[in-house]
Amino acid sequence: MKVRASVKKRSADCKIV
Repeated sequence: MKVRASVKKRSADCKIV
């Protein structure tokens, strides 16, 4: 679950960049 949250956060960061 923690890993999935990290992946989702990383995806958002990549989209913002």
